[in-house]
Amino acid sequence: MTTMTMMGVVTQARVHHLFIGNLYPPARLYALAFDDEAPYRLEVTANMTADSAHSWIAFDANRTNVYGASLNKSAIASYEVIVAVANASSADGNGHATIEETKNVTLELRNSVAAAGACFNRTSAYVLPHPQYPRVFSASWPGPDACAMSLSTTPPPPANGSSGGGGGGILEEVVQSWRYGNTSGIHGLALDPSDGGMTIYSADLNGDALWAHFLSPDGTGRVVGLRGRYDLPDAQKGSHPRHLVVHPSGKVLYVVMEATNVVVAYAIDQRLRIVAEELSRHSLLPPGADPAAYWSAEVMLSQPEGAYLWATARAWTGRRKDPTQPPFAPHPGFISAFRLDGESGAITEQLFRVPTTTLDGIANAISPAPWSEDWAAMTDVGTGYVQMWRMERTEGDGGVVATTARDVARVNIPDGGCCANVIWYD
Repeated sequence: MTTMTMMGVVTQARVHHLFIGNLYPPARLYALAFDDEAPYRLEVTANMTADSAHSWIAFDANRTNVYGASLNKSAIASYEVIVAVANASSADGNGHATIEETKNVTLELRNSVAAAGACFNRTSAYVLPHPQYPRVFSASWPGPDACAMSLSTTPPPPANGSSGGGGGGILEEVVQSWRYGNTSGIHGLALDPSDGGMTIYSADLNGDALWAHFLSPDGTGRVVGLRGRYDLPDAQKGSHPRHLVVHPSGKVLYVVMEATNVVVAYAIDQRLRIVAEELSRHSLLPPGADPAAYWSAEVMLSQPEGAYLWATARAWTGRRKDPTQPPFAPHPGFISAFRLDGESGAITEQLFRVPTTTLDGIANAISPAPWSEDWAAMTDVGTGYVQMWRMERTEGDGGVVATTARDVARVNIPDGGCCANVIWYD
């Protein structure tokens, strides 16, 4: 993209910036830059000290702050996004000045808030900022007797800019906590975008349940009660709901089941905002695959329209349930995408299921790009890398006849703890 100025021409490369944390020690955060024009370049631009290894990181609504949950420290960390823009000038053959803009994006730790209340001394696998209210949610993992807590954030500065306290959104303190069930262990959280984030859903991996809590309409972001709990049927016990996401229409909740390696679409009761019934389920494994050799990881909506659902299955190479049997041999996981009906949110077809490019792998966390439905980043802990995947379509006389995906760029971060989930700054 080029922009005319009084000085000449400013050129801005199609470069996107991302952050990623470590699932395991060392406590590091990395900034990445990705050029989406062929030959596609992905590189580490900053290596930063973190408050702890973060199982999950997430932006606030303005992308000015990043929050991190940890399995190694009973606290939620708060980082400020620091952006520095540099200009480099040159002249073309006609003597016209050209200015190339480059952006350096990093993180600085601003606070670390210890888990408190019902979650005192508990770690967390997930953190979820509210898009409208000054609240950040997290829930405890591992179980049992899971809890969740709500943390307040600093207000934005006055319009006149007289405050010296930064741009707001820095974590302050735990203001609320609540409990789930005795057997519960919460691994994922999701807000309903259709009701302004007034309903928060929880994936109870240990308890095989889906919880729905509701927020106060007074604008404080305070959780005021339980809307309902959906227990998986007895025949589905042991499925282990891991992560979940709500369709923009608010009509469907998508859940990835870690143990059975399926994505399940559930209808949401439009009056009560609770899980009503199962609509469909879709395997993340090819026919004939042994489900015991996999444990599924992630389900995410594509951006910016939510036209597709991305999901991943990890390879399991640990010991089998039968201790007399040898461990599974190394094998790849899988990445899948599904087409969604824009109005109802129903899953209409599976577009592809392709193997990952490495064997084993623990995270396989998929993160769709915010600027295109066709791009997604994926991470791996066993090897320590971030990859860029792109959807590709084959055209025929009747239009698109096949859709697949392939990896087009990769950067290795072999520090022993990388990589958990990745988030897109721009």
